[in-house]
Amino acid sequence: IPGMSSAAYPVLGEVLELSDYLPKIATFIIAGDGATYDIGSAGVDHVLSTGQPVRLVVLDNGLYANTGGQRSKSTPQSAVAQFSSGGTTVGRKDLGRMMMSYGSVYVAQVALDADVEQCLKAFREAESYPGPSLIIAYSPCTAHGISGGMPHQSVASRDAVASGMWPLYRFDPRRKAEGLNPLQLDNAAATIPLAQYLDREQRFTLLGRSNPTEATRQRSLLQTTVDETLEALHTMADSPRKNKAASEFLKAQEFTALAGGDAASAEQRALLKERLSSSD
Repeated sequence: IPGMSSAAYPVLGEVLELSDYLPKIATFIIAGDGATYDIGSAGVDHVLSTGQPVRLVVLDNGLYANTGGQRSKSTPQSAVAQFSSGGTTVGRKDLGRMMMSYGSVYVAQVALDADVEQCLKAFREAESYPGPSLIIAYSPCTAHGISGGMPHQSVASRDAVASGMWPLYRFDPRRKAEGLNPLQLDNAAATIPLAQYLDREQRFTLLGRSNPTEATRQRSLLQTTVDETLEALHTMADSPRKNKAASEFLKAQEFTALAGGDAASAEQRALLKERLSSSD
C-alpha cells in the first residue's frame, strides 16, 4: 500500500499475512435492455469508450418488462409489445457489434441455459480484462408468453441459440496481441428452423391471429435479419481467411514498390520474398 509500511503500521503486517484468505471481489453493473439500449444508451456508450475497467451485464429480454412490456430498441422484428400491437417492423439494435467497433471493449453474448460453460468463460474473461467489458445475456421473461410458462424458459433459451436468433460469441481484444482474431464464435449457426423458436412464444404468434399476412411479412424480415447477422459475424471471425486474396495483392504491390521493379538485384528479390512469405 503506497505510503504505508508494516513497520509503521503493525496491523498491516498481520493483514498481509492473511491476504491469501481475502477474496478478490469482482464488481459488475447490472441493467436491462431498456436502460442500456434506450434511456441510458448515451451513458453506456460513453463509459465503455473511456477505456476504464467498467464491467456491465445487460439482462436482455427485448422489452420494458418492469413498466408493462413496451417495445425497446432490443425488441426483435415481428414481436408484439405494449403499444406495438402491429408487431415490430424494424430490426433490433446490435449493441454487441456496436461496442466491438471500438476495438478496446471486451464483448460477449451469452445464454446461460443454452451453454453454461460459455457463459462462465465470458464472465471470467470479462472480470480479468483490464479495460471495459460488456456481457449481453439472453433473459427469458413472463412477457414473452413462453409455451408452458417460465418452467420452460431453458428450452426457450436453447431454441433462441439453435435458431440463430441469439448467437453466442466472445470478443476479447487481448487476442490481437497474440496474432489471433479477437472474435470467437461459440455458437453462431442455425441448426433448427427459426419458426420452431418463434412458435413457442406468444409475442411472436399474436400478430398471426389478427393479421396473418403482415405476420408472414415480418417473419420474413426477421429471417433475413438473422441470416445477415450470422453472416456478418462469420465474416468478422474469418476475416484473415476471407481477405487472403486481398492480402496477396497488397504483398505483390509492396514487393514491386520495394524492389524497384525490374531494377532490383537478385539478392534484393530473394530477401523480399523471404520477408513477405514469413508474414503469412
